[in-house]
Amino acid sequence: MGFGGDNPPDQFTMENGHTIKTDSLKGQWHFPDEYLAEVRVRAGRMRIIEVQGDSMETPDGGGLHSGDRVMIDISDHNPTPPGIFAVWDGFGVVVKRIERVPQSDPPAIRLISDNPLHEPYMLTADEAGIIGRVVWFARRL
Repeated sequence: MGFGGDNPPDQFTMENGHTIKTDSLKGQWHFPDEYLAEVRVRAGRMRIIEVQGDSMETPDGGGLHSGDRVMIDISDHNPTPPGIFAVWDGFGVVVKRIERVPQSDPPAIRLISDNPLHEPYMLTADEAGIIGRVVWFARRL
């Protein structure tokens, strides 16, 4: 997955201190400020990545497909309310539906695929690096 947006970094440091190296820049995306305001994200606080794999496809053909582009609000790391996020799971950047695990000690999150062929899994808050909330997507027709 490649990061996009204004001046993407060679590496990205998450709130929990984990640093990941980003892929090489594939292009710059430019959106009018008015549209970004409508999506509720600032240009400097967004990244665009490509979805890879079928884990977020739904059985009816909906959901996110491999090759879709998603816009991530990197200022939103809070999975309350639950939603779709880009997360560093220790192996790579994944796009998953995440939710807090109530009363977990240490605090944990559940990463859920929309595709029932992929099992949910849990990570502690320290293991997971929430990059940001998905706020928009684009798909090639």
